[in-house]
Amino acid sequence: MERSMRCAAACLAVAVVLSWVPCGFGWLDPESPDVAVFPTTEDTGMSSIWSPSNQLEWTNNWGAWGYVTFKGHLNVLALKFDSLAPYAGQTVEQAELHLCKYNNEPVYGLASSTINTDWQESQASYRYKSNTGAVDWTFSHGDFTTATFGNFGTLVSYGYKAHGTFKTYSSGGYNWVAMQLDPDLVHALILDQHGLAVADPRGYDMPNVRIWMTSPSSPQYKPRLLIKFAAATDTTPPDAVTNLQAAPGPENGEAVLSFGAPTDPQAEKAFGYTVRYSSVDDFAGATSAQRWRIPRPLPAGQPQRMLIEGLTPGLTYYFYVQAYDAAGNDGPVQ
Repeated sequence: MERSMRCAAACLAVAVVLSWVPCGFGWLDPESPDVAVFPTTEDTGMSSIWSPSNQLEWTNNWGAWGYVTFKGHLNVLALKFDSLAPYAGQTVEQAELHLCKYNNEPVYGLASSTINTDWQESQASYRYKSNTGAVDWTFSHGDFTTATFGNFGTLVSYGYKAHGTFKTYSSGGYNWVAMQLDPDLVHALILDQHGLAVADPRGYDMPNVRIWMTSPSSPQYKPRLLIKFAAATDTTPPDAVTNLQAAPGPENGEAVLSFGAPTDPQAEKAFGYTVRYSSVDDFAGATSAQRWRIPRPLPAGQPQRMLIEGLTPGLTYYFYVQAYDAAGNDGPVQ
């Protein structure tokens, strides 16, 4: 079913903090044939030191460095794992993030979030997704925080020693830190997100911890994901969203979409939405809404809304919403 309207859109992005509870599994063995190891394909650091009164480091790019500083919300890691795309359709049973320390300053916990928009290590800074052309991370004047840590459809999980989800260890003569990840963070990396932001959740009154990044001279120390995929796969897609409607937004060229969250036969709720729009009735050729604008599915039947901007006033638009599950199975287009 398609809905059309004249003039158009607004996204109420839904922040999601996962309430995942560890399921009692032990730590993964990287030597096990059941465990896949994925080093970063790109990585860098994000620095907001002295902000907001002094934004000296907001546009610094650390992509060429062999290590970066890791310090609360002031220095955050950005890690990309592009090699995960071929694993769409598989269900993640366990996942861990491992970081090698460049120095011996202590780390007591880790917080990890998905990143909702694409970036390149040679261009990205805390202030801009791309320093070339001063491209914002999301909306106008949106910095790295708008693309991470529970904002605009991103997913978050935490690793703490007291919860059994964080550990330190030594390997190869170096000290490492590791956290267990909610499997849905990895599902998101496979399907609709663009890497992980990683922070030390203690705050910033601490020494400068330094973490090895990608470097030709140190590939064995780069950040990595350990993943164990489940033997069984989910092959049943979610149902269609219900009651899709479009209404004029608060400004010209905007539309507000509303719809009911779908049911998913094999989960409490669907995992994500594909949202497209076009001035002709053509789903395949329609424009995809920016990922950060699209809310995460709520439990079945609950109402959801999102904003679409940049439409041409006076044109008739067709809007399409399609739910998918954590394995990437697409439901019916509504």
